[in-house]
Amino acid sequence: NPGWNKNSTNAPRLSVVGQTTVEGSDEVRDLVNLSSSDFKKFDAGCDIVLPICSKTTECDDASGGEACDEHEVCEPWPKYFQLPVLMLMLITLLNDGTLIAIGYDKVVPSKTPERWNLPFIFCVSSVLAVVACGSSLLLLWAALDSNNKDGAFAALGLPPLEYGQVLTAIYLKVSVSDFLTLFSARTQDSFFWTSVPGPILLAAATLSLLISTFLASFWPEGTVDKLPVEGLAHGDYSLMPLWVWIYCVIWWFIQDLAKVGIIWLLKTLKLFVPKVLDPQDWARGENVV
Repeated sequence: NPGWNKNSTNAPRLSVVGQTTVEGSDEVRDLVNLSSSDFKKFDAGCDIVLPICSKTTECDDASGGEACDEHEVCEPWPKYFQLPVLMLMLITLLNDGTLIAIGYDKVVPSKTPERWNLPFIFCVSSVLAVVACGSSLLLLWAALDSNNKDGAFAALGLPPLEYGQVLTAIYLKVSVSDFLTLFSARTQDSFFWTSVPGPILLAAATLSLLISTFLASFWPEGTVDKLPVEGLAHGDYSLMPLWVWIYCVIWWFIQDLAKVGIIWLLKTLKLFVPKVLDPQDWARGENVV
């Protein structure tokens, strides 16, 4: 992928040089498109890494309810909230599989030479991460407060959650948000619906989302890493996974709007936006950094 190391960045430069000196070369033209397309895929992959790494797995003061067994023997919820390691491993495994498939995504090659711009990518990925992490913390607060008769769950007419269901709700939220963030990052300065993903990427994401939703819905009641876990579809109310999905999709639109907004702002203020060089400058070996 162009941008992976110093030597690989010569591919788009050499291809542009060839395009400006050799007329009618289909091979060179194909190389230009391939280099530009691969760079865009790698760029989208970098945009998704920071949001994935920013997920919060622990939170102070998770108290707010009690866990009761069938004999109404209640124990206070743990003071600190954390996801079991197994759930984190599942999120990582399923996300990595989908990220690999981004190499087969459909992209539109840039009309100008691509170049590495780490500050710009960091700003955009930070916005994606803040929205994803903030929405997860907001759901965690609402779920831990679901026993409150004046809380958000009660206002929506939703039943309170057991502590094990709080864990699976956050697991589902983090997992779904990660996949949706990928589809937001891949379109860069456009909205996610402006570019149809490649069939392989779409199939990989759909399979991973189905697996995550199934696990969160029907996870057997028990303990993992000494933490209680319980599927969201257990009990009298089985539509809780649907509500988590609706919550994720709403925040996906907000996240994508924030992404387009920060890119527009950076370009308007000309912050971290590289100067577009003429292909003749590349042919003369002008410095592109």
